[in-house]
Amino acid sequence: VLYTKKAGSENDPDVLLFYPSDKSDESFVIPDGVTAIGANAFKGQENLTEITIPSSVVSIGDYAFYNESSWYGLERLHFAAVDTAKDGANGLTIGDYAFYGTKMEELVLPARTATVGAFAFYKTKLTSLSLGGTEVLKDHAFASASYYEEFSIEIPASLTEIGDYAFANTYIEEVTFAANSTLKTIGVSAFADSKLTAFTVPASVEVIGAKAFYNSYLSSITFEEGTAPLAFG
Repeated sequence: VLYTKKAGSENDPDVLLFYPSDKSDESFVIPDGVTAIGANAFKGQENLTEITIPSSVVSIGDYAFYNESSWYGLERLHFAAVDTAKDGANGLTIGDYAFYGTKMEELVLPARTATVGAFAFYKTKLTSLSLGGTEVLKDHAFASASYYEEFSIEIPASLTEIGDYAFANTYIEEVTFAANSTLKTIGVSAFADSKLTAFTVPASVEVIGAKAFYNSYLSSITFEEGTAPLAFG
């Protein structure tokens, strides 16, 4: 495994640059102290099914675990609990296409998650999802990310933006919102082709994009009372 070294250190790894494709290990624990996973670092890895990411990591690069195979791919993703005394409260950014096509069924994002990139979990096999403290979901972040089993999600109060097609073509049947929602934007086709039957729009929402619920099973939509002007696409 190839790393850069921390400034002034001969042995302490800083950025994980490359994980060899011929390694036969099925699981891997990224060393504590690593701050970033580079772009394409695990792309196309055939044997690795489980990985643990330490709380020191603040950036997961674009295409880091990208997978196009129908036969293999990452199945289990673990985020270590934050040690605030050691790591502080650094946010986590997950890059575009970072976990595209992986085979994970359960995902629990940490409370420190800031941004989930475009197509980050596209075409995964989720049946359970916790968004942690995510603030921004970019376009297509979880599109097509379910595997023929209906499930529910809670939108955390921290989330301000749901990007275009973010949850399109999924088996999400229910969306609830944590108290004191700060959500501002629901993007174009954000929940299109989902299994939603009802939806409550928080008072904080200012923009609902065109076809946000297109071709879903939606039979009722409720708008919480608020003072912010609401625009429809």
